[in-house]
Amino acid sequence: MKTKKTLLFICLLLFVSCIGENGQVQESSNYILEQLPDKCFELDENTVQTTPYMQYIAEQDLFCFTNEYDNSITINDFTTGKTKKKIYFDKEGSNGVGSISSFYIQDSLVYLHHHWNNKVYITDTCGILIKSIPLLLQEHAVAKGIYAPAILPHTYSPIKLVDNKLLLSGYQADKMQEAGKDCPSAILYDLTTGNIDFVNNYPPIYQKGFWGHNMRLTYYTINPNKEIVVSFPADVFIYVIDPDKKNETKRYYAGITDPKKQISPVVQDKTRSVPFDLQMEHYMKNIIYGAIYYDDVEQIYYRIVLLPTKMNADNNDEKYNKRLQLIALDSDFQIIGKYDLPEDFYWSGCAFLSKEGLHIQTKSDNDDIMRFKTFKIRRK
Repeated sequence: MKTKKTLLFICLLLFVSCIGENGQVQESSNYILEQLPDKCFELDENTVQTTPYMQYIAEQDLFCFTNEYDNSITINDFTTGKTKKKIYFDKEGSNGVGSISSFYIQDSLVYLHHHWNNKVYITDTCGILIKSIPLLLQEHAVAKGIYAPAILPHTYSPIKLVDNKLLLSGYQADKMQEAGKDCPSAILYDLTTGNIDFVNNYPPIYQKGFWGHNMRLTYYTINPNKEIVVSFPADVFIYVIDPDKKNETKRYYAGITDPKKQISPVVQDKTRSVPFDLQMEHYMKNIIYGAIYYDDVEQIYYRIVLLPTKMNADNNDEKYNKRLQLIALDSDFQIIGKYDLPEDFYWSGCAFLSKEGLHIQTKSDNDDIMRFKTFKIRRK
């Protein structure tokens, strides 16, 4: 099996985290966080441990992920961890979809997004192209007088299908100060009409100063009410958006510090070029709010928090590791627990929720296995 020697820049910033300084699994008054056995999935000789995108399909109990080396989606049985199938995609030709990076599988269809040409491809589960859809984001954004986001779905901000609308998330570049309040981070594409709604606006905290790439990424989940629940890296609040009510937005406190003491930007002016070292110093010394997930069985939200951590200058592989904490909220968005996770080396952006709990990827000494630590919040 091939092994990746270097991670992408985004992986260094978001995925690698060293969890827990004291290794304690904490409790709240009514809920407990349990650490369950590691979850492992087999890999073949052409598949690597690191992947930018994965999906758990609850209805079929399947775990799926991309493999860039053969332009495929690998589908594993979740319970056994064994490989069931691989879907191979042509990059060019009559069935060409380019290099795959993100996907969503539902029923017998696969929805793919291509970042560079801003297209959505719909294929069957054999990789045969059914439809190609140019998104034309700039035209739609100009017509509405707003800046279009750069669409870049990821495991923590996935492609979803809601009432025949594709939810495609991403981030804004450097225009947030000029854009003011109309600064969306995602779109809803109507597969029937072709209409695009821009959603998930950045909160006011982002309208001043320079934040850098890492702090502009966004995270979301969908709850049973089909509301979009959004987590922004710099904000102690989460935002609940109802697309059926003209994007009516409510916010709820979901942080670990006083809401009046928000994170400051990297620099206060509108500088377009800030040294990488200064951005990473800011990243390491601040609380960063990460991905959010909803457990519809326990009716609990998990919000990942990356805690301030001293930079490990002696180890380049772990230089930007941050300790992790989980914030648990009930279905009414009230905090019910905060938990420091046991010390380990994780890719915190490579995480997903299943019937067993929250799985966060960690290093595997076996190149033929993808390994995840598993945590479950439940009532006592």
